[in-house]
Amino acid sequence: MAGSLTLLTLLIALHGPPVAAQAVCGLYSAMVIQLQRQYGETLRIRGTSGQAGMEMWANEQTGSWSIVVRYSNGMACLRAAGGNIKMFEVEMPGDDT
Repeated sequence: MAGSLTLLTLLIALHGPPVAAQAVCGLYSAMVIQLQRQYGETLRIRGTSGQAGMEMWANEQTGSWSIVVRYSNGMACLRAAGGNIKMFEVEMPGDDT
């Protein structure tokens, strides 16, 4: 419980400035719950590389966003967070859909 409260406090602090300077690390499952409940963010992008992956979470209505690095051991680090996100739909050349 104390770890969750610390994570909550740090996430709140990180969403204040445009971009966080230091990583906040903890259990991936706790981080996801906080991003969803506190900020209403949903997973938008995921990419993997070896033993880690990068995720971008965002809330289009509030403009908040978070970049999370997820590790295979169940841990994750919030690398950056901010506001004023703008989502775009881009048509790729040759995309007939």
